[in-house]
Amino acid sequence: MPELDLECVVFSRYLIGQRPSEAVLSRYREFHQLPLAARELRARPFDRTLLALARVHPALTRFADAYARLVLPAGLLRKKLVLTLALLESCAPSHRFIDEVEPMGGAQVWTRLFLTVAFSATVLLVAVVLFAPWHLLSIAVSKAWGQRMAEAPASL
Repeated sequence: MPELDLECVVFSRYLIGQRPSEAVLSRYREFHQLPLAARELRARPFDRTLLALARVHPALTRFADAYARLVLPAGLLRKKLVLTLALLESCAPSHRFIDEVEPMGGAQVWTRLFLTVAFSATVLLVAVVLFAPWHLLSIAVSKAWGQRMAEAPASL
């Protein structure tokens, strides 16, 4: 399976729990061929690392997304997830999984809300523990590299 297709499948499974249709996969590939995509999807090394981890499995996508939402809300991973969600929402049959509302009573709503908040907080905590050290190391290395380059004599 091509890399972009695999990425789209993993992101779709994370977002709606389903494999994307061929139409979604095709549009995902088409977007990445646009000149705008090259400009919009430029990324720093840590952004690329986070994306590479998110591509592995929907569970890792959840942790990477939680960290990116907190620290890199305009980063590469978030842009690709928004693109995937927009494509899923605009194509049949995946739009049903986004638009569908499950009827439930008041107690069920509060219980689900509590469990969702508790689960999300746990995911965010684990994500910070997992990714913050890598992110800080990435920042330190790029600053050290930048200083080394600034101190290097100019070549003739």
